[in-house]
Amino acid sequence: QKTFTNFTMIKLGSNSVSKALFSCFLFHRASESVFAKAIVFCLPGVLSMTLFSGCVSPYYVPNVRNVNIFKGKGDIHISASGQLYPDGKAANAQIGVAVTDHIALNAAYAYTYNEFRSEPLRGHIAEVGLGYYAHFSDLYFDVFGGYGRGEGKGAESLFQFFSSVEDRRTSATYERWYVQPSFGFKSDFVTGVLTLRCTALDADEQVSVITVTDSTFDFRRRPTYFYLEPSTTLLFFNGRCKVFTQTGLNISVNDSQTNLETFGFVALGVQYNFSLRRKKASAGG
Repeated sequence: QKTFTNFTMIKLGSNSVSKALFSCFLFHRASESVFAKAIVFCLPGVLSMTLFSGCVSPYYVPNVRNVNIFKGKGDIHISASGQLYPDGKAANAQIGVAVTDHIALNAAYAYTYNEFRSEPLRGHIAEVGLGYYAHFSDLYFDVFGGYGRGEGKGAESLFQFFSSVEDRRTSATYERWYVQPSFGFKSDFVTGVLTLRCTALDADEQVSVITVTDSTFDFRRRPTYFYLEPSTTLLFFNGRCKVFTQTGLNISVNDSQTNLETFGFVALGVQYNFSLRRKKASAGG
C-alpha cells in the first residue's frame, strides 16, 4: 500500500488542536481595550493563512460562520461577505431569524473558487440551522445545530517517499452536520464573538491519481470526516448596518490523506439588522 504525504503542506497533527485551544485562551487573557481584543480575534486566521498555504486546493472549504446577536423575537439579520483562504476565495450570503425570544433559525449559501495549476475548481454549499440564544448582561450565548449539502472539486500534489511527485484530483458531493456554540461580548462600538463549530462531513468522492509517468488510476470512496472549525468575529457599529470581520481555522480531526487539511481564512462583510417586532409595535401605537 502506498503512503502519501503532502508535498509542501505542513501537517500539524495533534498540535493543531493545541494551537486552536491556545487561541481561545488568548481571548480570555486579552486586555479590556477594543484594540487589544481586535488583535486577538484576528490572529488565528491571519497566522493560519501564512502557515498553512501550499500545493493543495481543497474541495471542502468551511463557509463563514453565521453569527447573529439577536435581541429578541422578530429580529432578522441578513449578511453578505467575501472570504479568502490560502488557495482561493468564496462569496457568502446568510440570514438569521429569531422566531421567539430564545429560539432562532438560520440559513446560508457559499460559492467557492480556487485554481490548481491554472485549472479552475469551483464548489458550493447550502445549509439550514436551528438554535437557542440568550443574553447575560453584556455577554451573549447561542448554540445552533444544522445540516447542509454541497459539492466541489479539489486537487493536490502528492509525494511518495523516495519517489516522485504525483497529482491527485477529487470531485465530491457531501452532506454536512454541525453543532456550533458561540460566546460573545458586547460594547458600545464593537461586538466580539468566539465560535467553536464541530462538523461531520459525509462525502462521496471520485478520485483520479496521475503519476509521474502520466498513467492514471481512478477510484471511488465514501469517507466520513470530522473537523474542528473555530472562528472569531468582530462586528463594528451598533446601528442597523454593521461591518464585520471573521478569521478562523479548519482543523482535520481524522487525517484521511486527501486534500482536506488544516488551513485558515479571513473574511470581510456587512450585516443588515431589522426587527418585525418593532414595526408591529409602532403600527399598534
